[in-house]
Amino acid sequence: MSARANRRIPVNEDQPYSVVEVRMEIRILHDKITRSRLAVNIYPDESLQKLATDNLNDAQYGLTDRDEFVISLAESLSGWADLNRDYPRFDEAGRNAAQKNEIERMNRSVSESVNWVLDLHKKVLGMHSQ
Repeated sequence: MSARANRRIPVNEDQPYSVVEVRMEIRILHDKITRSRLAVNIYPDESLQKLATDNLNDAQYGLTDRDEFVISLAESLSGWADLNRDYPRFDEAGRNAAQKNEIERMNRSVSESVNWVLDLHKKVLGMHSQ
């Protein structure tokens, strides 16, 4: 079992499960936000890793510096994506159109990763029911 899995709350030990981790980072220097970014990473159950990587390119999965198997649907394996303005908000009622686009992109990133993992688990369940 991976280090990530050891930190998870057991759901049902005889069933595979995965974790979608969402992280936000906001860097503040003096009185200004100098960088903000969002990372969405997928940590599939070890039993799902082979199936999970079948339709991904090599740049989308690998091991973290803690030897945890990770998948990212973002442009980089780290999962980090810079946000152009301000700081992350999940409420789509942003102050202007540019903020709304950033928020929609952020929400889409989370949603796509969660749906991807759900589809992976559905495939496995379908394989076991045949």
